[in-house]
Amino acid sequence: MANKMVQESHYVTRTVNTSKAISTNWFDTDIAPTTGLRQEEIEKHTLMLHCSLATKVNVIYKIDGQTITMVLNDDTALAANAVYIFDILIPQDATGYNIQHDTGTINVTAIIAKSKTAMVG
Repeated sequence: MANKMVQESHYVTRTVNTSKAISTNWFDTDIAPTTGLRQEEIEKHTLMLHCSLATKVNVIYKIDGQTITMVLNDDTALAANAVYIFDILIPQDATGYNIQHDTGTINVTAIIAKSKTAMVG
């Protein structure tokens, strides 16, 4: 019998709805990946994003003190006043992540939900 992925949990972890300046973190503190995952588990974060102006949005995270930028939407600006949903996998060795945009001061809304999956079989 082949292994299959089974979702074990799904919950909303953070929300923000505020005005943010260019290249500033949307959340006051970084969103941390869940600790204590088993090797066969993968944590997926679902991001629901809305921006009042068209802008490019990036996920910024750190591994071993090095800052890494994950460019969303194929490096294309999100349309103004549209809702986008992205699923991202967070490396287990990341210390946390945040979201930033690159166009002026805008109103932003973000909801982040975590889900954990595991290989079973």
